[in-house]
Amino acid sequence: MPRTLEPARKSLAKAWKWVRGGWRFIPPSWTWIGTNKDRLTIIFALIAGLTTLYQYLESVEDNRRKETLKYIDRSQDVRVGPARNKIAEILLDNDIRHQYDAAWKAAIATPPNEDPLDDFVKQHNLRGNLIVIIEHYMNLSGCVSAQICDKELACQFFKGDIEALNNGFRPLFESVWKKRDGQNYMAGPMDFVKSCSPKRGWFPL
Repeated sequence: MPRTLEPARKSLAKAWKWVRGGWRFIPPSWTWIGTNKDRLTIIFALIAGLTTLYQYLESVEDNRRKETLKYIDRSQDVRVGPARNKIAEILLDNDIRHQYDAAWKAAIATPPNEDPLDDFVKQHNLRGNLIVIIEHYMNLSGCVSAQICDKELACQFFKGDIEALNNGFRPLFESVWKKRDGQNYMAGPMDFVKSCSPKRGWFPL
């Protein structure tokens, strides 16, 4: 359950407990009912209100989960799926992986040299694939931030993948591409990641 709904759920539980406990003080007498109909009206109105509110909160949670499931489906669709597979295929090739490892070491050296990593991405035509995946994660993080998507479910499925992608090409995102395009595209997705529990993703790094 999203943490933003937890206080409301606890309040509902306390109110419902109070209502249930109130029935102990109603004597089994139709006379009492007749003279206390206003109180009963209030009690039944409260029960109806609590039930409606509970159903509304459940509906909100269900809609958030449904929106998140759409992103899970899109991660394997005809656009995002092949982009993910292309990058994984390149980095699983031992010969190519050696080239990537050398480029990565140069990018994090002192002083850093990001050019080999940038050249690696260009040589294997990975920029377009990276942009497709990044856009997917940017949209997801925006959906969670707007409380349209379910944060916990999104963390469960995407946290590890986003973190691994950022770790794999961070020098490009934070330096080369940021200077070239004027922004770090992974800033939003990484803000989302910070609140999620640890989980390794599919990215073979």
